Amino acid sequence: MDWDKESDLRTGIRVLDEEHTELSKLLSEVDRAAREDEDWSTIQLLLARIAKASCVHFGVEKALMRVNNYPRLPVHANPITIGPLYLVAYQIGRLLVGGDGAVTAPAPDMDWSHPGAWMEAFGEWMLSLGKPLGIGLVALALALAVLGYLVVHVTWRAYVVRAWRRRALHRSHR
Repeated sequence: MDWDKESDLRTGIRVLDEEHTELSKLLSEVDRAAREDEDWSTIQLLLARIAKASCVHFGVEKALMRVNNYPRLPVHANPITIGPLYLVAYQIGRLLVGGDGAVTAPAPDMDWSHPGAWMEAFGEWMLSLGKPLGIGLVALALALAVLGYLVVHVTWRAYVVRAWRRRALHRSHR
């Protein structure tokens, strides 16, 4: 992955751009090591450096986004789970709305040379999914909220019952 001043990942924020450059260099180093069949331990060390640098980077980036009220923070803050959740929401929406559920346009192909442009195109594509996605997101949110409530309620109830029994057992041994 080549990183240059014209890259669409440049933010104009010095600290983030420096971190992006460092992450890009590390990714390029892993790519080089894999192509040259370097020892697996070398690649593991590089991946560990990427993991550490990514944690620091995303922490700084998330803090800056939060401070500046970045509107897409939820999607950016958790890019790994947001895709599967949207897919599940779309499928639920299809079931609720009906129809054949055919997507009118295919998802854009990943363009590693311009990831920022791809992310924008992917966001636009997701918005084009329309009614099934919107209804599915609401239905999924309600279902997960009810599930979360029930899990907390049952867990708390089990804890309280166990504590009462333990207390009763402790009192009976006095």
